Amino acid sequence: MASDTKTQVIKGGHYLRLSWSSVADPNTNTSLVTLNLYYGLSYSTSSIAIGSRSDAKMTYDGVDVGFIANAINFSGIGERLLGTTQRTISHNPDGSKTLSIAATYPMRATLDGTYFASVVISDSALLDTIPRASQPTVSPTPVELGGVLSIQTHRASSSFTHTLEYTFGNQSGVIVENLPTDYDWTVPLTLANAIPNATSGSGIITCKTYNGATLIGTKTVAFTANVPTSVVPVINSVNITEAVAGLAAKFLAYVQNKSKLAVATSASGAYSSTITQIKVTIENTNYTGASITSDIITGSGTISVVILVTDSRGRTKSQTVNVTVVVYTNPAINAMNAYRVNGSGTPMDDGTSIAIPMNFLIASVNNRNNKTWLLEYRIVGAPSWTTLSSGSVYTYNATYTNLTGLFSGDNSYEIRLTITDYFTSISRIVSIGTAFALYNINASGKGWAFGKVSEGDNLEVALDAYFTGLLKKNGYDVATSLDIDTIMTTLANKLNLTGGTLTGNLTAVNLSSQFGLVQQKAITDGNGLPLGNIPSGNADLAIDTGWYNYTTGNSNTPDTYGSMLVLERTSTIIFQLAFGSNGKMFHRSTIDGGSTWTAWQTLWTNATTRTRFTQLWTGTLDAANEIGTLSEAYSNFDFLIVVGFMDNASSENMVSVEIPVGTISTNVRRYTLNHSYTSASVSYVHFSFPSTTQIRVDSVSGAYVEAIRYVYGVKL
Repeated sequence: MASDTKTQVIKGGHYLRLSWSSVADPNTNTSLVTLNLYYGLSYSTSSIAIGSRSDAKMTYDGVDVGFIANAINFSGIGERLLGTTQRTISHNPDGSKTLSIAATYPMRATLDGTYFASVVISDSALLDTIPRASQPTVSPTPVELGGVLSIQTHRASSSFTHTLEYTFGNQSGVIVENLPTDYDWTVPLTLANAIPNATSGSGIITCKTYNGATLIGTKTVAFTANVPTSVVPVINSVNITEAVAGLAAKFLAYVQNKSKLAVATSASGAYSSTITQIKVTIENTNYTGASITSDIITGSGTISVVILVTDSRGRTKSQTVNVTVVVYTNPAINAMNAYRVNGSGTPMDDGTSIAIPMNFLIASVNNRNNKTWLLEYRIVGAPSWTTLSSGSVYTYNATYTNLTGLFSGDNSYEIRLTITDYFTSISRIVSIGTAFALYNINASGKGWAFGKVSEGDNLEVALDAYFTGLLKKNGYDVATSLDIDTIMTTLANKLNLTGGTLTGNLTAVNLSSQFGLVQQKAITDGNGLPLGNIPSGNADLAIDTGWYNYTTGNSNTPDTYGSMLVLERTSTIIFQLAFGSNGKMFHRSTIDGGSTWTAWQTLWTNATTRTRFTQLWTGTLDAANEIGTLSEAYSNFDFLIVVGFMDNASSENMVSVEIPVGTISTNVRRYTLNHSYTSASVSYVHFSFPSTTQIRVDSVSGAYVEAIRYVYGVKL
């Protein structure tokens, strides 16, 4: 209910007062307006007397309503009602209304000498707004899609009904019709289709208010909805297969250090989201894509393949698939030896039969791996091998014996064991010497051996030798010990080198037959100590074969102090090998007699980090297309040393070539060993590497015997 009043002075203490009040009817969108007109005196000395007037009127928005004004007769302060009228007023469609009102009082009276025929009073009445269209509210906001959103209509009349509608992104629809009051709406989860790239969106609830069939008005309210955290992308399938050709059919399993996993993932978004990334993690390595191929699997047992899918909302889905990887290691010859026995298998120095203790292992890979072993033998220096025995087992730890007398006491023999699986082969060679003889003279009359049977026109000693004086040749001192193990042990002790490991097979050999004359002058003093300091304190001047010291203040040395071994290949080609402080080792060379030197190269950096020097092959390759199988791939090393044998019947010479592994090509590059006896007599061995585990003679030329005898790998 609304009301108000207005006062208008006529003259002196005389006035008119017009009051109004209204009562709204929401059903009809109208108000009943009542107007009251009063005559008032504001002074105690004032008085008035007027008879009734039948031509009085009140006006509602220009519409007159007549009434008979009451007669008045009173004095002093006070008011008297002149008359009352009522009228039903229609509101605007939105329920608002401002009403123009007025009253005309025909006084026809004189006040203090002034005649008033009539007096008019007017006003503007602001009526109560009648609620029309319901203004909805919602809770909670935000609401989770799939959850309940409560909608309150706040209707103005019990006769009102509503239709609720929604819009959300590109989706819209009717929630409910003919709704009297409030409504709990289960927000469809499918609305997530409208926000494929977001986890939250905004929508509008529209409330249409009806009175019967008549639309009174429309109001809206906004709401926010979130995609539930349970809405994530879907991993439809994960297919894991062997990526390395042939392995699956061969082993029916994944193989450690050989298999690669091909992982194909099918994934889809949820409620219109799209897949933005598929990440596959295997052995702590991440791969991206629906189809990936892993690196070689290095583990064994249960290997987890973790798939993580991300969609356009940033939501993720993870799945772990476990695969079983069977253990595999390369074939390994753990131990091998050979010694002479008699026909009963009893060890005997002059036996013509052989015993070969062997311990090797081939990974079974679920008993599906290939497994063969082959024993071969040959006389040392012979061009070809003869099969001794073979078999097919995964493990062997026993002593093989051959009691048929194949091994003449007059010869030294090499025994080669080769084990082969599906992936690779490895070999190891051991040797046995001739039968024992305290001394033996060669049938040629030009050879003499001690502790063995003579095998050539030279002096051979298979007994420990002790000399109290120096050995001499052509007036020069000769070193008294050529045993390789003794040399290395003495060298290590002299340099206090501890913690290092010598790898490969160290085989006792006759150094004079393999490397020719080592020296023709003393390399140490009579006590095995260095000859002295480097000449003039300058390493560039150390060009004579020998063992020298260098110290602080010397020039052109690799470090502060140490010892240096100088070796002359020719009068112009000279090598220096220096053993410095803290176990360091260096080398350099010159090809012009010391005028210019290569830069010092570091071989060992400290006492516990050593150069790895491994014999990869030994034998004789002296004809075109002959192949030697390396015990290990040359790619595991930094460079190779290939040693050749050149014999012109009057002298024996060993030559070598150093090959950086990075320069080796298995199908193009060819290398050469050569030696010049005279300007007109040059021998060559041309060779190459058909694979990472093979060396092959391509051609041999020259008037004398030429052969490849050793291949060494050096790992810095």
